[in-house]
Amino acid sequence: MQIGDILTLDYNEKYLLLNKVNSNKKNYFLAVGVSEDEEKVDMDDITFFEEVNENNEIYVKEVYNKELLDTLSDASMLNTKKEVDEIEKILEEYYKNEKND
Repeated sequence: MQIGDILTLDYNEKYLLLNKVNSNKKNYFLAVGVSEDEEKVDMDDITFFEEVNENNEIYVKEVYNKELLDTLSDASMLNTKKEVDEIEKILEEYYKNEKND
C-alpha cells in the first residue's frame, strides 16, 4: 500500500490514502472517504488505518483507540508546505484520473 492508493473495504466503502505514519514499528495511513463511484472525496470522513501483514497477506483495520489516534494525528499534522503540496498533488491526480476514465 502506498499514498495515493484507493482502498475498497467491505460494503464498497472506499478511502484515498493521504499520508503514512510509522509508529511502534507499524504502518498507519491517514485516509479520506471516497464516494462509491470514486467521483467525490468526503472531507468529513477522515480516519486512520493500520496496515496488517499476516501470512504474507496485507489488510487494514481501522484505528479506534483514542490515545493512538491522538498520537497518529499529531504525527501526521499537515503543518509544512511540502506535506500540504503533496496531498494537493495526490487529490489533483485523483480527480484528473477520474475525469480521464
